[in-house]
Parts: sequence; C-alpha cells; structure tokens
Amino acid sequence: MSNIGIGKDKSIPIGESLTTNAIKGMMDPRTGKAFCTGFMTSHKFRHTASAMINEIEYPADAIELQMAH
Repeated sequence: MSNIGIGKDKSIPIGESLTTNAIKGMMDPRTGKAFCTGFMTSHKFRHTASAMINEIEYPADAIELQMAH
C-alpha cells in the first residue's frame, strides 16, 4: 500500500477506509498477525479514544469538537 501524497492537501480529509486499511496493516504484538477489520476499525478507534479521554475528565464538548467527523 503506497501512502505517497496522503495528507499533503490539508483541505481534503482522509476517509475511514484509508484509516481502516492502515489499521489492517498493523501487527498484533500478541499474535504476530495482522489486525483485521473484525478486530478494530477507525470508527472503533475513535470511540475508544473518546472513552479514554472522557475518563480523564476532559470537557466533553472539547473532546467532541476535536473528534468531529
């Protein structure tokens, strides 16, 4: 998978499929196998990050503003 040019035009957001494919290419250190969409997607990653940041009591409005999509 080539990432040449990705993220260079800041006016065009990257899509969920791009981030999900990037996650698929990551290796699970516990098993040595590649992650798959059944394990984690970019939307699940966003949800997990939001939950963790809410747990440390950042203002909910600030979290949602930062993670808006």
